[in-house]
Order: sequence, then structure tokens, then C-alpha cells
Amino acid sequence: MLSNIFLSNFVFDKPLKEVDFFKIEGVVRRGRYEQMGKVIYDIMRGEGVIFAKYFPSPDENYVVGFLPGKPKNSSYSVGTMTASYEGKKDLQPTNAGKRTLLEYIYESQRRYLLQRWYWKFSWDTMFPIRWEKVDDFCLFRGPYFHYYFLDNRLALVLDTKTHYMTYPYLIYEINRKGRDLKWFEEELKEEKERMEERGKGSKGFWFYYDLLKKSIPIDGVDPTPISKKIMESEINGKHWKGTVAEYLRIRYAGNKLIENLDESQPGLLGGKYTYAPQFLRRHIDLEQVPNNIKNQYTFLIDTQRDSSKKNIHKPAEKRWEFIQNEIKKFQGISLGEMKIDFSEVLTAPGSRFQKPKLMTKYNGNGILPEEINKALKDGPYKTPPIDEILTFSIDDELRKPFWDIVSGYFFNNFGWKPPDKITPLEIDLTKLAKYIENRKKMGLLQAAALAIIEDNSNQHTELNQIFGNYKVPLQCVTESTATAIINGKYQYRLEGICAGLFVKSGGIPWLLQSPLNYDRYIAVDVGREKSTYWAMGIVQDKIGNLEAVEGNLMTGEDLSLQSFKNCVSKAVAQGVPDSLILLRDGDVQETEIDEFKKVVDSTGIKNCGIAWIKEMIPHRIFGGKTKVEKPDSGDYIPLDENNIMICCAGLDEYGHGMPKPRVVELTLIKGELDIIKISQDIFYQSYLNWGSPSHSYSSPAPLRLAHKLAYQLSKGLRRAGPPF
Repeated sequence: MLSNIFLSNFVFDKPLKEVDFFKIEGVVRRGRYEQMGKVIYDIMRGEGVIFAKYFPSPDENYVVGFLPGKPKNSSYSVGTMTASYEGKKDLQPTNAGKRTLLEYIYESQRRYLLQRWYWKFSWDTMFPIRWEKVDDFCLFRGPYFHYYFLDNRLALVLDTKTHYMTYPYLIYEINRKGRDLKWFEEELKEEKERMEERGKGSKGFWFYYDLLKKSIPIDGVDPTPISKKIMESEINGKHWKGTVAEYLRIRYAGNKLIENLDESQPGLLGGKYTYAPQFLRRHIDLEQVPNNIKNQYTFLIDTQRDSSKKNIHKPAEKRWEFIQNEIKKFQGISLGEMKIDFSEVLTAPGSRFQKPKLMTKYNGNGILPEEINKALKDGPYKTPPIDEILTFSIDDELRKPFWDIVSGYFFNNFGWKPPDKITPLEIDLTKLAKYIENRKKMGLLQAAALAIIEDNSNQHTELNQIFGNYKVPLQCVTESTATAIINGKYQYRLEGICAGLFVKSGGIPWLLQSPLNYDRYIAVDVGREKSTYWAMGIVQDKIGNLEAVEGNLMTGEDLSLQSFKNCVSKAVAQGVPDSLILLRDGDVQETEIDEFKKVVDSTGIKNCGIAWIKEMIPHRIFGGKTKVEKPDSGDYIPLDENNIMICCAGLDEYGHGMPKPRVVELTLIKGELDIIKISQDIFYQSYLNWGSPSHSYSSPAPLRLAHKLAYQLSKGLRRAGPPF
């Protein structure tokens, strides 16, 4: 089994000698990184070599690198800060030393690629200058590279990164929509609002600037023609003032793009700079690229028409071919006189977790996940405790035939006969809300609701609010989908519709017959769309009894501590487990670790840890003994004693594209835990996919539910039952 991780010949387990140190004085702790960035820029420009920041303690600030001889300047001054050369010293193999070394290597690699006609897309992604025209798009394919340490050994993760931009320059769009740029201002406003809702700042839209061969952010407009827009700059070391058009002709004299400069075009603003849209191309999200292009150029599927000749492993083969070509450019890094070589690929001897056995009503010996649909026909693990079905439909003629199909599907595919009591509902939402309120006062029976709603409407949110307020589970279906199902089309959608209503109503389709290794898992997430809510998914026992818990509105800065206290108290409410694992998305945050530890220390839990599940990664797993293939579900490669790369949903689950693994990192809080056993449990929990019986999830169910529920709560959506 292969990975796209390359191990180097450099092990950082003893001090790195002969490193040049500049000590920085006058740094204010607030804004430390920004200040140090200004210092390091001046030193690198003065010395002509790469340096990196080094913070051995909260009060010590250094800039370190490798000089070929004596420094050109023994001191530098930047504002109130001074940098003084202290000679050659040892760089210690601490976490601070490792961070410094990684920064130095990243900067070395970027400079190396920039000199070879690459342009920087992001911190660790570079694209070659040459692009391929595909329809109305420019296609770039370049390396996504990530350096880190595995057991003190420097490692490189290398992956392909495909990116698209519009082929026509922005000026063509401006000529169509208007040079007053009001339409573009509206787009910028919407983008800013969208980012603010997600709790992030907005730098506007990113464009590729053809003159500089780099990406730049556009955050404003200036409809003044560039022939009249006045600017100041420095040209050949002298102060210069003139129009943007004049500057472009002088700055890029000899560039063929300038020969046809349109001086009447308006300007786009990126910070203090003005850009001519004649040289800007829009960056395009992959979702905006047509599927036929993505399939052919982005390694999704083999597009050959003859199915007998199609190769399902083409995405894996193409990625591996790309990686093998690119790794040659990543073998020339130097640390002073030491040469770093990445030549050894991290492999694993066929490591794979076997799929868990599951149990429904009558199969005590357990069944495999691929047998679940057949097993459910004989009955689920637990039927929903409801006595009534409420039906809502914008077209009364659809109500009965659609429910007849749904109830028949439940009986034939879930082994469950739904309640005989069917109550049609008023379609006027005000009257409907009043009716549900009155029924609740009278003692509403255990009921669930099925609604046929208008296409492209707000009825889904409105109905969820009405039913959610009174804890009545609801499943919505659009009018077009319901009509198609009645007419014999889209039958495959019945599985998701029925599974959703079944689980929201309190039913349990199946549980794990293969038990988990540890007692209890909780996953917490915080949603910040319009307001800040926490939510959690909790696996109560080793057979996978799962619950989604709706959290409360949170205010203030200490949100993580609030959510941890709430979640741990919920987790131990029915008894203190021997072992508790917290599942979280993303990277380890020291403050969150400290806060979680404080909460856990007040309980009697003996073994506790945090499993950080990282999805936004460049890691890949390649299967196959004689040739490169896609990985299967359960394939894993240990990275070190606290990190593992695992593919929860592989080729056997999803045929398109290249299955993407997760990296699971364990932070031990107390006691003893095994990363291999935790990863197996995470894999098993991906099969608690009650809302999608035909496919496992690519992440553990409690984490998926916590994320989805927190997001819905933060948007103001209230509902009853788990968000399957």
C-alpha cells in the first residue's frame, strides 16, 4: 500500500548547528507576527538569502537562516525594532525549532519554484505559468505540497491540485454588464455578507493578474477610466506620478499584452492598488466547472465510451503519475551545507480494517454493511414509537398516492408497517401552526409529519420551524420529486426519504454487532452562520446507540469551554464511562485542549483523549500490489504513534474520483488510549449511516450530525429528530 508521503534523510532529533541568528528587540507581543514579518522582509532583502522566524519563548524573538559568509549588515532597524546579528548558534529540536525549520523550507521551495516559472496560488500551492485552454476555461495543474515532521523525520506530502480560471479577461464581462461597475459592487457586497455570516473576513474576489503572473484580491471599484486615474509609485528607484495607463506602459514596456491597452476601461481596486480588468481573469470554483470537463481533466472518471475498456483506477494512476513527475522538483532543499533528499515513500503492508458486522432485528450473528438493505426487509433494530402520520401537501391530489408508495416502501424495505392513522393538514401555514399548537395542548399523540412542498421555496424552513417548535419530526419532499416518484421515476430517492422520516421519528434501523473498542464518543461542533450555537453527536455505548443533542445559544468569547462543559455533562448524565473520546474537526488548538482537560478532570473518567479528524489535507492512499489502484474502505497507514491516515469510504462505496482519506490525530488527556483502536472505532461509526443505508459516510456519524445540527441551529432552523 502506497501513500503520497515522501520521507527525507533529515531527522531533527538533535540540535542543528551553524545556524545564523539575528536577535530582534522592540517587538510588542500584540501583533507579534505582523511586526516580525516586516523585520524578516528587510533582512532577507538586505542579505539576499532566506530567513525564518524563531520564537523559543513568549518573550524571545529571533530571525534565523544560513549565510554563505559574514552578514552584509550586522544590524537592521525597522520602526521601533532592531535586529542584531549574534553569530552562528544551534537550533534546538523543540516544537519552536520545528516550526521555524518548516517555515524556512516552505519559503525555500516557493522561491525555487518561482524561479522556474511557477506562480503562487496559496501558501503551499504552486501552478506552472503555462496553462491549458479547455472550452472557456484556463486549466492549471500544479503541486499542493505540505511539509511536516513524522517522529522527528522531515516528510513531504505532495498532491495534484487542479484549478480553473475564465479564459476571457474580465473586461469582456464588464463590456457586457456595464462599465459603471454597479453590478460588480453588488457582487462584492454579497461576497462580504456571505463571509461575515460564516464568521470570516472578506478580501473580496481573487483574480489572476496576467501581468504579474500572480493572484491578487479585488475589494473595490473605481469607474474612472485608467487614462484619468492618478497614482504614485517608484520606478527605477525614483518617485513617479501619473495615470494608471501611463504607469502600465512604462512598467511593462516590451510586454506584448500592453500593445493593445484599452485606456478607457475602468479600474478595479485591490487595497491601495488599481488594476486594469483587461489583464484580470476570474478564479472559478470547481463546482462552477461543467461535469464533462471535470470528468476528463480532473481525474474523476474514465470517460471512454466503451464500458469494457474503462479503467476505474484511472484517477489513482493519473495522480500517481503526476506525483512521480513532480517529486523530482522537491529534492533540492538545503539547510546550510546539508542537502535534504526526499526519496523514500511511506508505505504500509496491506493495512485494512475489516468492515463491522451490523445487526437489525433478527440477525444476532451480524451482517455485513452491503447486506443491510436485504436484512432490513425482515425488520429494523427498533421501530419508531409513533401512532400517527400527519400529511401536508400543496397539491391535494398528490397526498394519497404518494403516501401509499411511501408506506408500501416502509413495509417492503424496512419491515415496518406505519401507523394506520393518517391526518391531512391545512396548507395555510398560520392555521397549520394553530392546529399543531391546539393538538399539543390536547395531548398530541406520538406523531411524525410528511410534507410535499413547493419547489424552490422557503416552505422547508417554515414547516421545520412550525413542527420543530412542538417536537414533531418532519420529512419534506418537493412537488416535482413526489410527482416523478408517483409516475414511476426517481424510485431510488425513496430510500433517503423513508430513512430520514424513520430515524427522525425515533426508529433505529441497525446497530453495531462488532463492538467499539472504547465506551463513549462525543462530537461537538459550533455553528456561526447567523448566531452561535453548539451541537453534539454522542455514541452512548459500544454497539452504537447514537443521539444528536441540540445545544444552546452561546455568547461571549469563551465558546469552546461552554460547549465542552455542556457536552461532557451530557455524556456522563447516564453514568460515568471508563473511556471517553472527543471527536473534533480540524487542527489541534492548545486552548481547546486545556479547556477540555479542565472539564474532564472534574469527572471520574479514567481514559480520555481528543481525536482530531482532519479532512482538508493533501494526503492520499494508493492500493494495489502490482499496479496503482484506488483504496478500499478501511485502508489505513499509520503515520506515527499519534497519527493515522484512514480511508473511511473507498472504491467499494463511491466509484467516482479518488477516495479521500482523513488524518486522525490523538491528543491524550489522561490514562491510556491506542490510536489504531480509535481509528477502527471511527471507521465503524461511519457505518451508522442511518439516513443513507446504501452507502457509508466518509466521516463518523456523530461528527457529521454535530456539524449539520450546529449549522442548522445557527441559521435559525429548528427541527425535531436528528438531522439525517
